[in-house]
Amino acid sequence: MSDKGLELLVNKTLEKIDNYRQTLEAIISFSHVLKWDDENKEFKPNSYSFIARQMDTSKNNRIKPNIEINPDLIVQLDENYGIVGEVKKSFPQNKGYWKSNFNQIQKYDDDLKGWLTPSEYIKTADIVLLTHYKIKVDVADYLEAEIYNKNLVFNKNFSAIAFSRVQEMKTILTLEKFYGRLFDKELDERFRRIVRVPLDKVIPLSDIKFYDDKPELSYMMEILWNKIFSQYPKMEEFMESGGIKIINIEVNVDKLTQELRIQFTDSIESDTRQPELPKAKWVKEAMDMFVKLNYAKIENLAEDKYTVKFKSIKNTIEKFTKEIIESQNQKGKKGNLNNFL
Repeated sequence: MSDKGLELLVNKTLEKIDNYRQTLEAIISFSHVLKWDDENKEFKPNSYSFIARQMDTSKNNRIKPNIEINPDLIVQLDENYGIVGEVKKSFPQNKGYWKSNFNQIQKYDDDLKGWLTPSEYIKTADIVLLTHYKIKVDVADYLEAEIYNKNLVFNKNFSAIAFSRVQEMKTILTLEKFYGRLFDKELDERFRRIVRVPLDKVIPLSDIKFYDDKPELSYMMEILWNKIFSQYPKMEEFMESGGIKIINIEVNVDKLTQELRIQFTDSIESDTRQPELPKAKWVKEAMDMFVKLNYAKIENLAEDKYTVKFKSIKNTIEKFTKEIIESQNQKGKKGNLNNFL
């Protein structure tokens, strides 16, 4: 593969990773605005947000009755009011393929079961589509035409909100309602006038790194390397080495998966409606790639045990992305011996 071809593939993967991150930023920022009490500077009591929560449709659902569904976002403001959200940073260029996406959203136009209430139902639930501001005009035009022609029907309040990451002195995420309305008039007016969310303050409060779409492999590897493996060495040992010394770390897939779920998801123990994210097979795939690239070796295949050769790496995600692509185009060749082993 030429250097130019490699660069194009690396940049394409990094763009997908950034899209994944922006989707998470939109989910976290939107739920934060809904739950945050500006006056008391804390989350409102009895408010909750869930990513990909399992909900049940009713027998009257006009798209898919009596099935389990997993909306991208469930936000419960109190026992009587909640919002069901779907996040689509982009849509296919051919609008003929949009129908399935909006059929998914129409499944939420129902008395869904699965809310965190005694009955698991809620009195009022709005439906919100979060999408990128660059396509908000196309989305608005599509909605107006399809609803006018009765190809799309919403009995509950439905609105579409555009998000955009903006780099100023600090990075902010803007949220602007461009279609429909919310049941809560105060929230409706607030989103109509654009909400600015400071990501440096909001993201640390909900350090979620996964939703139910599988991330790129190098994204998973980067989180394992910088967020999980870095916790294993004793601090004095790591500081003495200046981050240069290679430190052996013994890990297994089950434990790594649990650590990721505890630290980087909104998982609630014993809540069976919450999905198990990240999936163990995503972690397994990442560990096997570490082996292929000579950052780790298998100790016990049956028990998914590995030894990782850990040290500090600069530009981790770019490095892993490049090496994965190179390995996929060099079948039969051994990994780079500079990767510690």
